[in-house]
Amino acid sequence: MATSYFKFYPDDWLDSDSIFEMTLEEEGAYIRLLAAMWKLGGSIADSQKRICNILRCRPAKWKKIRAALVDEFGVIKSIDGRLVNAKEEW
Repeated sequence: MATSYFKFYPDDWLDSDSIFEMTLEEEGAYIRLLAAMWKLGGSIADSQKRICNILRCRPAKWKKIRAALVDEFGVIKSIDGRLVNAKEEW
């Protein structure tokens, strides 16, 4: 049976330079994506439609958020068509 929680370290989160450079919207999308990745076994399909459903946003908004999380901050990686937490061992 799967656990209903994942480890979250507030000190690490709040001590991260990247978090303080993100907008509130980017930070919210990041934690929501991390939660979705955890629920779905560690990664999610790098599908605009799927991500927009998870984040409840339009494609243009996801494009901006993706640029921040993947390209600018590097906290999420795209590997083999899947989005993963950059801190995980892959």
